[in-house]
Amino acid sequence: MAKLSRKQAKEIIETYLAQHPNATSSEIGKAIGVSKQRAHQLLKLVKGADTPLTDHELVILRYVAMGNTNKEIGKTLNLDEQTIKNEVTV
Repeated sequence: MAKLSRKQAKEIIETYLAQHPNATSSEIGKAIGVSKQRAHQLLKLVKGADTPLTDHELVILRYVAMGNTNKEIGKTLNLDEQTIKNEVTV
């Protein structure tokens, strides 16, 4: 599958949500072929500040607020540094 731009992903999710307004991140992910986490990120992009942070995102935010680097957070949470970067850039 070709990599989608944020604009393309936003359009796809908006179209899906128009047909399925109560869809969960998991349902959207399955429908468009991405992980639940990526679908949640894209949903936040589409909905903006109306989408609450997940528990996982709040944990990462706390570590960022304490001044930890992405690498340190990844090591602490046993996650890849790139995963942390992805979480904090959306």
